[in-house]
Formats: sequence, structure tokens, C-alpha cells
Amino acid sequence: MASNSSPVQLIPDPDGSLRLLASDTSEYITLFQGELTNYPDGLWSLAGDDQITGSIDNENIFANQGQDSIYGGEGNDQVFGGQQNDQIFGEAGDDFLRGDMDNDVIDGGSGTDQLYGGKGDDQIFGQAGKDILSGDLGIDTLTGGEGGDIFILRTDEANSNPQQVDVIADFEWFSQNDKIALTDGLTNADLNYQQLMDYEGDGLVNDTVIVLVQTQEILGVVLNVDDFALDGVFLAANSLNFL
Repeated sequence: MASNSSPVQLIPDPDGSLRLLASDTSEYITLFQGELTNYPDGLWSLAGDDQITGSIDNENIFANQGQDSIYGGEGNDQVFGGQQNDQIFGEAGDDFLRGDMDNDVIDGGSGTDQLYGGKGDDQIFGQAGKDILSGDLGIDTLTGGEGGDIFILRTDEANSNPQQVDVIADFEWFSQNDKIALTDGLTNADLNYQQLMDYEGDGLVNDTVIVLVQTQEILGVVLNVDDFALDGVFLAANSLNFL
């Protein structure tokens, strides 16, 4: 049984699915080791603004409705935010985190994490480890942190307005060997780089926009990086073995 200041009763799904359900109210839920062993479909918290903390196990957590805060704890977790503006922290372990709907904050913590924003304007932080960061839909800010990270830029999210595309905030091409993954079979030959922007408004024109040659739309903005530094940093998103 999970607990807060008073016990929260998690119940098996009556439809026979191998998952535990919380209630439709706002709850503080702390999973203990082994609680989901017999429920591989995980914890579903339903509605309410919940705070959920995982254990040292590998756990599946679905926050669903409400503005939720989820802490994965140790273990290799899969966490899905659901609707409304959620905060998801993978903490330790190699985690898969997805914000799903609305404007989310996603923080991988330590480990090799896969971080996806879903819909909405998200802030995604890889932190320590070699992480994958994808804003998916919306205007997202991607910050990799320590380790050689891969930032995915989606072709279908290109836009003529540089304020309407994803931003890579800390591309470390030299010291960390960061990479940018392209969708739909794009290669370096399909792109131009233009160091034309003072995106941050600091008076320095040191931000680079990545432009699609065919449409002249902007694929993304890379902060504090000269255009020449992007040569050779691109790879195909479909080459990543976990996509």
C-alpha cells in the first residue's frame, strides 16, 4: 500500500488489466519495493493533482489527468505525464519519460534517458548521462547537460518563424560530442546554417538557425554555437535503435 499523511489505497483494475489504480482525487503516492511486481502495466493515478514517488524497482507510472509531479526514484522507469502541465523527474536509472499533453517539465536525472515532450511547449533537461531529447510537438527547449546527448529535430515541426521552433540550449559539439538527429531521411545536404540570430537578446549574434534548403523553413535554433560547428554533427533519427 502506498502512503501519504493518511494511507492511499491502490486497487487492482476491476477490468482485469494488470495495473493498480489510484483515485480521482489529488494524492501523495509513494510506491514501495515490489508493489508493482504483479502489475506489469504499472500504476495509473487517474484524475487529480498527484505527487508520485517511485521505488528502487523498474516501474511504469501513468499520471493521466491533473497537474502531477512524478519522481521515478531508482530503477529504469517508464513515466507518462498525461494531460495538463506535469513535472517529471527520472532521478536515477535509465528512464523513458514522456510529457504527453500540455506544457511539461521533464528532467532525466542521472543515467542514459530517453526524454520526449509530446504535445505542448515543454522544457526538457537531460542532466548527467548520454540522453536522447525530443520535444516532439510544440515549441520546446532542450538542455542536454553532461554527457554526449542526441537532440531530435522533427521535420514536420519546421516553421518560418524562429520563435516557433525547438531550441537547443547547450549544444556541446566539442567537449561532449553532442549530436542532432534528423527525421524523414534528412541529411546534412538538405540543410543550411545561418548565424543570424540574437535569440537570447544578449546583444551577441552567436545563435545559429538550421534551415531546410527545399522549403527555407527553420528546423531549429542552436544557442551559443557558430554555424561551422554544426558540420558533421547530424545523424538519422531512424538509426537510433530504440526509436
